[in-house]
Amino acid sequence: QPITVGAPDTQAPTISVTAPANGATVSGSAVTLSATAADNVGVAGVQFKLDGTTNLGAEDTTFPYSVAWNSTTATNGPHTLTAVARDAAGNTTTSAGVSVTVNNTGPALPDVIVTSLSYAGGVFTSTVKNQGTAATPAGIAIGVAYSVDGVYRTWGAVSGPLAAGASVTIGTNGGSYSIPNGTHTITAFADDVNRFAESDETNNKLSQPITIP
Repeated sequence: QPITVGAPDTQAPTISVTAPANGATVSGSAVTLSATAADNVGVAGVQFKLDGTTNLGAEDTTFPYSVAWNSTTATNGPHTLTAVARDAAGNTTTSAGVSVTVNNTGPALPDVIVTSLSYAGGVFTSTVKNQGTAATPAGIAIGVAYSVDGVYRTWGAVSGPLAAGASVTIGTNGGSYSIPNGTHTITAFADDVNRFAESDETNNKLSQPITIP
């Protein structure tokens, strides 16, 4: 007996991104992206994309269509978000782009480094520079721990604040230390006890060899 075969589904879905708003500034690890989609037969899934190429999460196959986007994985600056709707027949439609600006710049913080280190007559002297974008806290000491061959020996400190871009000389306040004769490594460790937050906590040490006498 004759079999009636229906016409193939050639009608593509419709789709639009509903969040975030066009022109929005976004930040953080959980930016909600959402879209509305419709199809004459049914929407099979929606895939969100960054700049037309990078998939953001897995295809969402369940209404409402959304995904949490970790915007910290994208560079700061302008980007375009789109969503691609797919129906069961394989027809697809890409939404109009939504322009967003990613801004995951952290707060302004100091960043102290040791730029020079010397030793003479039992006294250590170092120069500490604040290469960050904010001053160190007022009234909080900028301390330096002095070590010889990896062993802490004494300390020095001055009172903050130290302005961004400024440098200060820090001597020895914790008592002099006589380094034995021979070749040694001396180290200055700025803000060794973490009195204040910095934009980079890994660059606070300066080491160099010294020979006595």
